[in-house]
Amino acid sequence: KAKEIGLHTTVNVTVTRKNYFEIFETVSVGLIKGASDVLLNRFLPGGRGLEYMDSLTLNKEQLNGMLDTTEEVLSLSKRRGHVGTEFPYCIINSPSKYERLSIGTQCAAAKQFFVVGPSGEIRACNHSPRIVGNIFAQDIITDIEYWNDFAQSNYKPEPCKSCGIVELCDCGCRE
Repeated sequence: KAKEIGLHTTVNVTVTRKNYFEIFETVSVGLIKGASDVLLNRFLPGGRGLEYMDSLTLNKEQLNGMLDTTEEVLSLSKRRGHVGTEFPYCIINSPSKYERLSIGTQCAAAKQFFVVGPSGEIRACNHSPRIVGNIFAQDIITDIEYWNDFAQSNYKPEPCKSCGIVELCDCGCRE
């Protein structure tokens, strides 16, 4: 119906270990039904999801399979898509092979977006539980150190700091 009345829609899929084997069908049906593009996410544990982390989190092989399958659907449908949360560059087996699926390796939190909750509470990212200020307060951002960690990408894990491409990569989702 959205397509019939001229609304742009996106297939938004969060892939877990439980629905990994139906990615092709899930993305395809959304595009067949009229969605213009795809927003692909992997399960990122947080909140209650922490209890189910082992049963829902994808391994490296599955992460690459998720990308490959989505690229295949996008190629067949001549559509485009994006991965919603950055990946560590080193996890992607062949980054250059994705022509229709855009995969970011740098976090945009506190640089290109932030989150405002219903009571005005500000978080640097939708994945972060930490409130850094309030939109209604005179000093809108009060937790400056945490905010700047996002804005300046100061949170890179120790093993990543010596990587030759660390300036091109934020080492995955901080949260």
